[in-house]
Amino acid sequence: MRDDQILKTLKEFDLNFIDIKEDQVLDKFKKLYSNNNLLMKIKRYYAMAICIYLLLREKYIIPLSEIIKLNKNLNFKKLNIAYKKVAFFHKININSSVYDLIKRLNLSDFGIKNDSFDDLIEILKIAEEKGFVIQGRKPTALIGALLYYYAKKNKLKLKQDYIASKLNVSAVSLRTDYKYILKFVDNIVPKKRIIKRKSKSSKKSSKISENNIQDLNENL
Repeated sequence: MRDDQILKTLKEFDLNFIDIKEDQVLDKFKKLYSNNNLLMKIKRYYAMAICIYLLLREKYIIPLSEIIKLNKNLNFKKLNIAYKKVAFFHKININSSVYDLIKRLNLSDFGIKNDSFDDLIEILKIAEEKGFVIQGRKPTALIGALLYYYAKKNKLKLKQDYIASKLNVSAVSLRTDYKYILKFVDNIVPKKRIIKRKSKSSKKSSKISENNIQDLNENL
């Protein structure tokens, strides 16, 4: 594909709200598709979408499904197939580890200091050592649960719904993983103290016993 064709395809993507530049995408495109055989197997829109996704993936936690919002010609199913072809050809790890994804977080978005990555990773490591299983869990939901746990531990006002919306994951999934994490690390949510109140019957019985004692004293 000629440079002018590549640029024309790129112009059809809405990059206004994305923190990447055109020259970065063009450079990525040329590196990924230097082998024409690979490019011939993928339509130009999808080839470009994959470049944009890989660039964003280096900085942020972002699902592939978000990329289809950048171009009306994209279909998620076809994009997913194209991405797997590129990933297989270049030996790209499709499933980043949760630890890698944590390092891509912009913690300031959650009111957490950006030097807290090690703390989040430490929590996850402790959980794993105690039997917590990462495999099979949705990475974004798990990360959301970690953020919520960290916020609770440090008494930060951070709501589950807010975390879920920022990570593009359901609040239900986040809550499920949060409850699961608590089984393996110290539960930092204080349990409510239950004050046992005396029932009416117990009050009556105590009054009766007091009266009985008075009667006994009088008889003595």
